[in-house]
Amino acid sequence: ALCGADEVAASVLAPVVPDIDQLRGRTHKHAPELDAQSNQQRLLRAVVWSLRAMQTPLVVLLDDVQWAGSEAIDLLDHLTPQLASLPVLVIASYRNDEAESLPGQVAGAKVMSLQPLGAAAIEQLARSVTGGRRDELVRLLQRESEGNPLLAVEVVRFLAEEAGTLTAIADMPLPEVVDAGGVRRMMRRRIERVAPWARPLLELAAVAGRALDLGLLARLEPTADLDRFVAHVTAATVIDVGSEGPRFRHDKLREYILADLQPKESSALHGTLAETLERSRPDDASLSARLAYHYHEAQRLSDAARHYARAGEAALGRGAPAVRLHRPLQADHSILCGADRVP
Repeated sequence: ALCGADEVAASVLAPVVPDIDQLRGRTHKHAPELDAQSNQQRLLRAVVWSLRAMQTPLVVLLDDVQWAGSEAIDLLDHLTPQLASLPVLVIASYRNDEAESLPGQVAGAKVMSLQPLGAAAIEQLARSVTGGRRDELVRLLQRESEGNPLLAVEVVRFLAEEAGTLTAIADMPLPEVVDAGGVRRMMRRRIERVAPWARPLLELAAVAGRALDLGLLARLEPTADLDRFVAHVTAATVIDVGSEGPRFRHDKLREYILADLQPKESSALHGTLAETLERSRPDDASLSARLAYHYHEAQRLSDAARHYARAGEAALGRGAPAVRLHRPLQADHSILCGADRVP
C-alpha cells in the first residue's frame, strides 16, 4: 500500500515512515502544518486510505507493544474501529506484567491470554527434538520451564550443548535439574562465556537497547573490532544475527547484564551514550525521546527535560495527543524544576 500511496497520503505518512520515498521510488511533498488534533486526524485518514488500497488481505504483526509510544497506541485505538470493514488483521503481543492496562487503551481489542505450555505441547516439543517419546525428557522440560516456552527452548539448547547435537539428547543421561540452578542460571552462564575483552562492549550494547546499534558502538569504541565482537557474542549464544541485524536473543539476557552494573557504572554509560548520540545527530528530533531516557538514567535531569520537551514537540507533529506528552516529565518532579542532578 505504501508503494502506491498517493502524493497526499505520502506527505502525511512521511514523518512516521522515514523511508517512504525509497518504497515509492519518488520524493514526497511536504504536508501543510496543522494543529496537533487536526494532524492526528489527518494521519489516521492516511493510514486508513493506505490500508484500503491493499489489493490482498494483510496481517500486521506488532511485537513487544508494551514499549510502544503513546502516539502508536493512540493510532491503534483510533484504527481498530476501521478494521471491521478492511481485509486487515492486526496481531500485537505484549507482556501483561509490564503493561497490564494496555488492552483498555485500545478500544475493541480482543485479548487472548497465552497460557503456559501444557503437558501435550511439551511432549510434542520433546518428540520434535528426539524423534520419539522419552518420558524423562518431558518431565524435565515440565519441571524446569513450568510451561514457559522460552525456558523450555533454553533447556533443550542446554541439553544439546551437553550432548553435542539435538538428536543426541535421545540417548544422553538427563540431569535432575538444569545446571543445579535452573534455566535462569544457565542464561547467566551464557553471559559468563563472553571474554573479558568483549564485556565492556556488551555492557554498552545492553544499555543502548535490545538491538545492537553497530554504528553507535563504532563511534563509542573506534578501535574495536566489531566483526570479531559480534562473532564472539553470537558464538556465546547471547546475540542472534537475523535479517534486521544483531540483537540480544532475549531481553532477559540483556536484563541480567544491566543488573550486574553498579549504579555509577550504569549512569556513566547512559551519559556517554547520550552525549555520543547527540554529537552524531544533533538535529535529529526523532532521537529526542531516546536521548531524554539516557540523560534521565544518567541523572542529568536538565538535559533530560530539554529532550523530553523536544520529543513532545516531535510527537505532536506526528499526531500524538498533547495530554499524554507530559507523562514522562511527571515521572520525576525534579525534572520539571530543572535540577541538574538527583539529590
